[in-house]
Amino acid sequence: MQKLQLEKITFFRSEGSFNIYDSRQILFYGSDFTSKGKQKQPIEFSLPIGVYYVDGLIYEIPPKKIKLPKLPNIERIKQQGDYEIVFAENPNKCTINYLTKKIIFDNDFKTYPSFVLFFILYHEFGHTIYSTEYKADLAAVWIMLKRGYNKSQIGYAPSLTLTQSKSFQRKMNVAKILTSL
Repeated sequence: MQKLQLEKITFFRSEGSFNIYDSRQILFYGSDFTSKGKQKQPIEFSLPIGVYYVDGLIYEIPPKKIKLPKLPNIERIKQQGDYEIVFAENPNKCTINYLTKKIIFDNDFKTYPSFVLFFILYHEFGHTIYSTEYKADLAAVWIMLKRGYNKSQIGYAPSLTLTQSKSFQRKMNVAKILTSL
């Protein structure tokens, strides 16, 4: 595996199988994240700033324009700023405590890929300005795209965290947002 340290959002192309791991050695992205990649067709993707470990061949390509969804007007402003991230028992999976400025992830998430943790984190930050789940998800998608995560990761994140019965509509909403770009 080769170490890859990115100081900016970077775009890549691959024509074969590959896996990219985050700094914790947890799968971050791979050719099997998309139907094209599974079919061994060339794929292009972006990676955010960070340290990665690559198994397979990927080639850097010139930057592409990132299309962002339109955000609605801000509905409210909850306390923003630096929050401490804590792992603990949490039946709600993740909650934000505005008074103590803590974001509490359930312990189960310690081994989840970092793109999933960031989707959840940005969703919670979305609640600092929006009251609905849809708008908080929209904010999470917007932030992740702005930071260089690719669409297939963003679309995959809710499927790893939301239960099928209660959150099918949220998963569909995220998919619709991404396919409209």
